[in-house]
Amino acid sequence: MLVGPFPAASSAATWLEQIEFRDAEDDSLLDLSTALEVTILIQDASGVDMLSLTMSNGDIVFPSLGIMEIRAEKGAMQNLLVDERSKTFNLGLVIQTNEDDFVQIWLGTLPVLNGVVR
Repeated sequence: MLVGPFPAASSAATWLEQIEFRDAEDDSLLDLSTALEVTILIQDASGVDMLSLTMSNGDIVFPSLGIMEIRAEKGAMQNLLVDERSKTFNLGLVIQTNEDDFVQIWLGTLPVLNGVVR
């Protein structure tokens, strides 16, 4: 599991992030496209769910071997900053590999900056 921050995102733009997954032993790209589900949940500091992104909704895709792409539209990013103040959110990324197994891939934070332009 990775622990740490994602790069900062803006409330005035689509959030687009690509993550590359490699095998720790031989550095080959990992095929995660067979996952049943991939979920990213973004919560505020008090633990309230603010945004959920999933593979089944098309927010998370695997455009090529070992590459996961995350996309949140500008409107969803604007909704994170209701009071228009920049904030840091908690973020969890989990992959469901089969009916019973869930793997926590990332646990960290996502700074969202007020992009000024609405």
